[in-house]
Amino acid sequence: MIISSYTLRHKDSFANNDETKEDIISNLPDSLLIDILSLLSPSEVKQTRIVSKRWKNLFAFLPNLYFVMKSYEQVKETRVLVDQTLAIRGDITIEKLLLKCENKCNYDCFHDLLCTLVRFKAGVRELELSVPWDLGDRHEVKFSWDLFKAWDSLVGLTLDGGFILDVYDDDELIFPCLKKISLICIGYASEESVMNLISGCPVLEELYVERAWFDDRLEVFNIAIFKETKDIFYSPS
Repeated sequence: MIISSYTLRHKDSFANNDETKEDIISNLPDSLLIDILSLLSPSEVKQTRIVSKRWKNLFAFLPNLYFVMKSYEQVKETRVLVDQTLAIRGDITIEKLLLKCENKCNYDCFHDLLCTLVRFKAGVRELELSVPWDLGDRHEVKFSWDLFKAWDSLVGLTLDGGFILDVYDDDELIFPCLKKISLICIGYASEESVMNLISGCPVLEELYVERAWFDDRLEVFNIAIFKETKDIFYSPS
């Protein structure tokens, strides 16, 4: 069998091109790869973890992190993933963090996930939490001052769905930097919980409230408007 020198050169050129492509990707700095990941959707970012060992943990350093749980079982899996992500991230503050459970939620495990989250000392600037209501069994996640009192970096907070706001009167500030709060169809432990939350946020600028169509355990919604508060949005049931 006769193989021409052209054929050899042709094959070598493809081999060299493959090697060059691999070298380019592997030699890119982490900062550039993170910029690339920032342009992708959360599902696409998840897929990049299997590209190579180099890409596996890069998502942990993204400024915004999104964890969407589509099933009961995924809540437990996500808790492990969040714990690993925060350990890799170290002392880098998270700009925005979304934790969303779309369907039937493991409420106890979700609460444990929040406990894991608050141990992250670098903190989160904007936190969005969303879980569905289970009205049949009256399951919910308690959002309390005791749980989040270690955080002073929070500037934005959204609670959506199956949460019970339970904030008692305390001399300390709850969220000294919190400027924006959204309470969407949640429940309340008492009328005082709302007042206590707002009173503990001295620099609050925007408050959005959307009441649930079912009993949210609150007869009267009272709010205190400080001079610093710029925008109040209220949507009755």
